[in-house]
Amino acid sequence: MIYPMIPFSAVEFLGYWLGGSTTAQLGDMLGVTREHAQRAVLGPYGKQYPNVIRSKRGSGFRFTGDENDLRYTPYKIGGFLDLMRGLAAEAEGRGHSWFLAEKFLATSLLIDTGAKAVQMQELMAACVHRYSVDLDYVSKRRMSQICFSPHALVACANRPHFRGFAKGNDYARYIDIVPSRVRRLQRTGRNDYVGSHKDREWHEFVDLEFELCPDLPESIQNSIVEENNGSVRLQIKQVRRAVEMYVRRETEWRFVGDEVVRTWRLRNGAPA
Repeated sequence: MIYPMIPFSAVEFLGYWLGGSTTAQLGDMLGVTREHAQRAVLGPYGKQYPNVIRSKRGSGFRFTGDENDLRYTPYKIGGFLDLMRGLAAEAEGRGHSWFLAEKFLATSLLIDTGAKAVQMQELMAACVHRYSVDLDYVSKRRMSQICFSPHALVACANRPHFRGFAKGNDYARYIDIVPSRVRRLQRTGRNDYVGSHKDREWHEFVDLEFELCPDLPESIQNSIVEENNGSVRLQIKQVRRAVEMYVRRETEWRFVGDEVVRTWRLRNGAPA
């Protein structure tokens, strides 16, 4: 029998990331009774992975493995924070009180990107169902009328955008579209969708290696080295060439007090 990913994710989230929980809490999280959570979720998980979960009637359950034993939830800190943001956003959307509401705050959920929900929804639908849209787009230089075929949503900090093929009056190429800059959008009704198959930068990967900027004050250098497990080098592997610029921006610069300071610099951008 194949068990759904989401229930098993809940087991690992509660058992590992929260240090253990109860079947009642597992049931509340999944919207089922405690008995159902024990019979249909925790029990099957324990049978499939008997060495990483320990449960005892009346005292809940906990994860006895480490991050390498996680199969349904992120094992990296960034992924865990994204999971927490997703759970918080889902609870807010339902209008329900989340049991971790007082334990977690994501400032990204407080800041609006400026895009209307309908813009994001229509572009996402076009991306998933593979159809093109006609839209008016405000770029840095002008307002353009283009036919756009989105093939991926890229969730960059402060700049979520869709990657896709754009055909305008004087060009036809793959570009990034920021939803908040879209002024008019409608489905074309034409069978002219262009997928990602010819987007070379999307399918090319690079390994990025950074080194600590040597002109940083010693106190800042020491703090960053401590955050980076004692290393003055930083590697980010398997980065799509199309998003390399955004990864570099988010990696190289940070606020120090009220100033934006370059903390890392690129050593290479070798193909992966």
